Amino acid sequence: EGGQRPLIVFSTVQSFASRVLKDSVPDIEPSLIVIDEAHLGVDGELEKAVHLFADVWNVPILGLTGTPRPRMDWGNAATPVSFDALVEQRYLASPVVERISTNRSYTGSFVGGSSMVSPLTYRRLARDSARNDLIAEHYNANAERYGKTLIFACNIAHATELERRLAPRHKTVVIHSGVSAC
Repeated sequence: EGGQRPLIVFSTVQSFASRVLKDSVPDIEPSLIVIDEAHLGVDGELEKAVHLFADVWNVPILGLTGTPRPRMDWGNAATPVSFDALVEQRYLASPVVERISTNRSYTGSFVGGSSMVSPLTYRRLARDSARNDLIAEHYNANAERYGKTLIFACNIAHATELERRLAPRHKTVVIHSGVSAC
């Protein structure tokens, strides 16, 4: 309207919940809310916060997830595409998961009774030098077999630490939001 471009808000469930629960709803009028990792917003307070944001602005929510859950009640999916179809169309690679024992034991804590791991637990994982050494050593020993690889870290500090350990032998790039979640 009036030559204005639509405002699209991109966020994560955690950022949305944090803003709403602190009553710091930005004074903007978005046309659409896009939420990454939307599957994290189906438990308790996070789900309420997302719906509250949508109600305040009276706009649709586009939730993105590669991890759908049975109880994701965010309305109808615009274009549901199965994982297998995305692999077949070569948009995604078929993941190969290798379980590597770290011989480390953690008693993780969760956020508010949800299935979301607490930031404290992620920080402990990120700072575990022996575990990070094992990750780097395992990758170094198998890099040729793995080829191009995405390594998912538990937070920005962990991504940076793994890059530091892998960079001497491999071309590395750390991609993150630039905003520390911990």
